[in-house]
Amino acid sequence: MDHSPRVAILVARLSEGAASCLASLAGQRGFGEEDIFFASGTDWAETLNRAWQAAIATERDYDAFVWIDEKLTLDHGALDRLLADAAMVADPHEPLVMAGAVLSPMRDRTVGGAFVQRDPSHPLSLDLVRADRVPQMAASVTGEAVLVTRVAHAELGFLNTDLTGPRAALDYGLRAYGMGLPVMLAGEPVGVLETEREAMDWSDDPAMASLHAPDLLTRLRGAIGL
Repeated sequence: MDHSPRVAILVARLSEGAASCLASLAGQRGFGEEDIFFASGTDWAETLNRAWQAAIATERDYDAFVWIDEKLTLDHGALDRLLADAAMVADPHEPLVMAGAVLSPMRDRTVGGAFVQRDPSHPLSLDLVRADRVPQMAASVTGEAVLVTRVAHAELGFLNTDLTGPRAALDYGLRAYGMGLPVMLAGEPVGVLETEREAMDWSDDPAMASLHAPDLLTRLRGAIGL
């Protein structure tokens, strides 16, 4: 991206507990209130899509869109660093999906961001990646803080509303990866989640297997006698 991309911030509000997130957004340099789009609802994917559609409807020609989880408190300058890393690896007219790592409330563990595949022959055998100062290639995203360039959105579209929140985020990243679009993790963590979330094992998830690992789905069905 160039030195001054125009970026829309997208937040799906599923509760009334987003005060810390909103305060941390207000402290990010270079983003005005007019560039932050909220939607309220009960389903994350559908709600974030409505915020995304509202941003596009302004016809402001945003260069990129950034999903921000309502339970994420951003570090000071986090979005600047995320955009700088995006600019390091992609031209503004190239597709890119880049996640920022998020930390536990005690900042002692990575609890979200991006996945790599342990075994390329098993698309859903996934491990979280730790931020390591420079951008890294990844296979998908967890969804708490994700930059999607306009070009990537043009190829991928919106989130799949047939899937629940974590699955919709994972599906988006896997679709990008499967299409050969760059999926990456930024070099530095972007912030802290207010509450712990249970880690999910995707390796035998039937919903994701049906979309991204049909051979695995066949094996799963055989294992349970279907």
